[in-house]
Amino acid sequence: MTDFKVRFQTSLTLLVIFFVCLAIGDKAISLFLFAIGAFSFMEMLKIIKAVKSPNKVFKVVLISSLLLITYYEGVASLLQYDDFVYFIVIIMGSIAAADTGAYFAGKKLGDKFILKLAPSISPNKTVIGALGGLIAGGLIFTLTMYTLYDYSLGRILALGFLLVASSIIGDLLQSYCKRCAGLDDSGSLLKGHGGVWDRFDSHILAIPVFAFLLSMIL
Repeated sequence: MTDFKVRFQTSLTLLVIFFVCLAIGDKAISLFLFAIGAFSFMEMLKIIKAVKSPNKVFKVVLISSLLLITYYEGVASLLQYDDFVYFIVIIMGSIAAADTGAYFAGKKLGDKFILKLAPSISPNKTVIGALGGLIAGGLIFTLTMYTLYDYSLGRILALGFLLVASSIIGDLLQSYCKRCAGLDDSGSLLKGHGGVWDRFDSHILAIPVFAFLLSMIL
């Protein structure tokens, strides 16, 4: 079986689990998000143990701790809203759109615009890919938020930009931690993707950023 088929099957399984949780309601979604943090925590410990340099250990511990703490705080904050489930779906959908936009922009235009985003951390990521992600993710976010909520367009655009930007930063922070440990993946639980943190690195930062910004505009 090709890597693409394995990744597709894993993604489809995760999507089914997510939709089942959606059908059940808030408690199931919150449990799903808690599980993401719990599995990511175990993978963070694995990465920390693999880091050899004391200076890098401190950095990885600091990054991992801050990400996990703010992630759970963000989930807890969003749980207080009646539209908790809607917000999570919007975040998930926007990040999925950003990932797709980044992939196709990098694939189609990466050879023409080869400026790297962070070559020492993640050599395959390009500026054009990041821009593609910002546009695609921001577009989906803006359309859904503007349709569902009575926020000004300017605020929605700013919120969408910062959400997608934070998802890219979350990805880069996780890549930095893996590079410090000399690892390609944070784990092996999700076939074709690596670990849970590999799959949800963007969400772990984007969720608390969204929760904080939402609290500022309400």
